[in-house]
Amino acid sequence: MPYLTETMESVLSQDLQDLEVIAVNDGSTDGSGEELDRFAALDSRVTVHHQPNSGWPGMPATAASTSRAVLLSCSWTQTTRSPAML
Repeated sequence: MPYLTETMESVLSQDLQDLEVIAVNDGSTDGSGEELDRFAALDSRVTVHHQPNSGWPGMPATAASTSRAVLLSCSWTQTTRSPAML
């Protein structure tokens, strides 16, 4: 789970601050859902969706269907972003 924390920190450290972060907990049992909830409690840009495991197509589909944005960028647990990515 340290990868999740690093990923979320890198996304929230973007130069572009006007962003919406939709995190999907896809049935994980390793504490990831609680870690995502911690980020949501600290930063109003973060929304967390908890759902049963749905396999690969479920996660991006959930995020895309709930987003208010015109453009989407996806990150996975082991992905960190440079501050200028967005």
